[in-house]
Amino acid sequence: MKFKYLALFTAAFLLISASVMGQMDFGMGAPDMNQPVAEVNTVEITLQELEQRAGVQQLVMQLQQMNPQFAGFLLQSEAGREFLFEYRRELLEEELIPMELLRQKADEEGIVVTEEQEDEYYAQIEEQLEMQREQQGLSEEEFLQQINQNIPDEDIQTSDDLKELILRDADLKVEILLEEHVLGETDEELDQEALQQQQLQQREDFENYLADLKEDAEIVIHEEVLRDIDDSAAGMPFGF
Repeated sequence: MKFKYLALFTAAFLLISASVMGQMDFGMGAPDMNQPVAEVNTVEITLQELEQRAGVQQLVMQLQQMNPQFAGFLLQSEAGREFLFEYRRELLEEELIPMELLRQKADEEGIVVTEEQEDEYYAQIEEQLEMQREQQGLSEEEFLQQINQNIPDEDIQTSDDLKELILRDADLKVEILLEEHVLGETDEELDQEALQQQQLQQREDFENYLADLKEDAEIVIHEEVLRDIDDSAAGMPFGF
């Protein structure tokens, strides 16, 4: 099993700073990060989960330093706030909600991840991380320190700590569900044209499968929460 749907994303995520809304000083008006922005068959997706994926607040923090007027436009103008609302909503509809539906389906199918599959998956991540470490010219200790800075809520001191984190957060059940029940294995020995056709068919099969899951699910999106997220930052000075 190649775990191609998760491995690249996981390796990249570890080297991108986690977006936590609490990093910004919202004062007394800080939003409740545990409030749900959506429910999928009664399972909540929280604001914390959305912001970790969206990275909006970290982007705003960076813009405050580089281009405070543009940061002000995003948070204080109607057009900017509408853009952020649509961006977050799209992430919910196209990524977080589908992933939750697939998790639930994997549990329904009784999919169990074996130790061998965990080791195989981590070996792929480890290979990609090692290439990135070498490209940056970092020692293993320096590389782990960098990951620690990017994920401040974790304490990663050794490679075993890193493996535990990756396997804890990996959606391996979803990967197995997709490969065994939806997409099947990709035949790497096909010529380029045949391989492209197979990949197109796999994408169509996946979209149809996901559409069926959505049709049978009870999904609620709290648009009022999405629109209120940036209210507490709207009055901050941005260099105008």
